[in-house]
Amino acid sequence: IYEPIKWRVLKIEGNRVFLLSDIALDAQKYNSVKEKIIWGTSTIRSWLNGYGSASNRQKIDYSSKNFINSAFTTSEKEEITDTTVINSNSTNYGTVVGGNDTRDKVFFLSSDEVYGDDALVYGFALSGGNDEARRVKSSIYAKAMGAQVYEDICFWWLRSGSSDSAMNVDRSGY
Repeated sequence: IYEPIKWRVLKIEGNRVFLLSDIALDAQKYNSVKEKIIWGTSTIRSWLNGYGSASNRQKIDYSSKNFINSAFTTSEKEEITDTTVINSNSTNYGTVVGGNDTRDKVFFLSSDEVYGDDALVYGFALSGGNDEARRVKSSIYAKAMGAQVYEDICFWWLRSGSSDSAMNVDRSGY
């Protein structure tokens, strides 16, 4: 048994709560094939949400083995709502292409949500520099799955990407 997930509350709107895991939960590739990819067609999005083969460019079926079914009980999954995920181009980094908006239960934050004006609302520093609030420890499971950890801190994915790779937050919180 692995440690329970501890959640950081980013925002409350009525009876909806926007949550971020307090630690890195797993170590997965952003996409199963190294290529230019956006959130909407990445294998990580399909794996997180348990989507079938039509939802990612590599046509991999994650409907049975996926994050959402492993991390949450049936009653917890019933409480997770679909969210319209805005995948706009980054206002902070001109090279970041967002792609079409998606509808997901589980998703990564965008570069704008962790760096810039939107980041302040979620408790992150305004600048893109090092930020203690963006530093994330690794779960025991993520370490077992191969997370690159330095002094118990690891990087974590964002759904935004540059022209040739997905963006992440590094161990210094940058």
